[in-house]
Amino acid sequence: QRKNLRIAFACDAEQFDLGLIVVLELVGDLRCVLIQYLARREFLMRLVGSDSDVAGAEQAYRQALAAHPAHVDAIVNLGALLCESGRFSEATVLFDKAVEAGNVSPLLHFNHAIALEGLGDCLLAEAAYEAALRLDPAMLDAHYNLALLLERRGDGKGALRHFSAYRRL
Repeated sequence: QRKNLRIAFACDAEQFDLGLIVVLELVGDLRCVLIQYLARREFLMRLVGSDSDVAGAEQAYRQALAAHPAHVDAIVNLGALLCESGRFSEATVLFDKAVEAGNVSPLLHFNHAIALEGLGDCLLAEAAYEAALRLDPAMLDAHYNLALLLERRGDGKGALRHFSAYRRL
């Protein structure tokens, strides 16, 4: 019988300027759960400026994906780690495969947009932000990033619409 396990991680937004709350839902063996937990811990340590083993976190995410190739949380977290390292091409390939496989996580589409923006593909980034907002219309960061992207492209009305949504929410 399979067990569901939820692990929540949070960073103090005031102390670290990160409004990060991640809930991982893991289905399967405890080895995969442990690998995910350790990888996420390493990634959070990196975000808050602690000395950590980034390569170890990447390896742990890849091990989790080897055990469960379509696990959206592992994909999202590995992709975010790759983006943080400036490896946007690798992240985009990972996110493209997850989207093609039918994963419908707003965070997946949001991080995909960030990777696409990092590659300079603003049109696909806009589409990915919009996909994230279709799934979660209250996703503040997607409204904010999309507004900035639209402003850079010269779409003042679109930028204003998303900045307004950001302020309203």
